[in-house]
Amino acid sequence: MAKNKDQSSSKVSIVKPKAKVLFCKKSTCWKKGGKAACEALKAELKEQGMSKQVEIKMTGCLKKCGKAPNVIVMPDKVVYHKIKRKHAKKIVSKHLAIGS
Repeated sequence: MAKNKDQSSSKVSIVKPKAKVLFCKKSTCWKKGGKAACEALKAELKEQGMSKQVEIKMTGCLKKCGKAPNVIVMPDKVVYHKIKRKHAKKIVSKHLAIGS
């Protein structure tokens, strides 16, 4: 008995959305270290060979100015407050690297 071709090719691939890191670029976040953290994250992504797979996007106010600088890591939707340069490596390994 022959297999129906439709049944054998019914696998559905799940494609993970492209990763993004959303940086608040309003003055409070940017002045309190957001710019330095953004540069550190870009450098870490480049070092890991991931700069083309992860989009860095500047946003408007994330409404947490008292906890500036603020970042959202997508697609996980994890929010980081008071981000510093030193956090770049952890963010990449925890949310953006293969197998994370």
